[in-house]
Amino acid sequence: MVEYKEKNSISPRDCHPGVVELAKEMGTVAKDVTLVGGSILNLWTNTTPKDWDLVLFGTPFSAIQTKLEALGLSAPMVGASFGIITTHLADGTAVDISIPRRDNQVGISHSDVSVETDPNMNVKEEARRRDFTMNTPSMTLLSGEVYDPYGGYEDFRSGILRMTDPVLFPQDPVRL
Repeated sequence: MVEYKEKNSISPRDCHPGVVELAKEMGTVAKDVTLVGGSILNLWTNTTPKDWDLVLFGTPFSAIQTKLEALGLSAPMVGASFGIITTHLADGTAVDISIPRRDNQVGISHSDVSVETDPNMNVKEEARRRDFTMNTPSMTLLSGEVYDPYGGYEDFRSGILRMTDPVLFPQDPVRL
């Protein structure tokens, strides 16, 4: 049986120390640095993520890449069409970094997606594009505040798989 922590009982102290230090460093170029997606679910179930997912608000990719390189970390755009940088900490820990985005299906192929990044989007808007509500919670690594605008914690604990937004859900054909 899975044991769940209380929704607001997680904090940056529960994260890999290197990820928290990276978040503090990235906070010098970003308005906010949030831990998102599966990383949050892992914290709630006291398991270790395979990688740590960060979304940086209020900064363009160029500033993120410059800062990572100044820290001696690689900054390749591995998911260039989706705006994702994957870097690795000194101990090999993988960290995926992105900025808020909107996805729009523009053709019939799964690769026919137009991605519009918007570093000034707010947390609720950023979460709205995610597939299921359980993937919408986030935690700012600068203050420790947990955001759950779509009730993802309750759905996760209840085993409910619910679309975050029925209008946006079909925009990614791989989801179907």
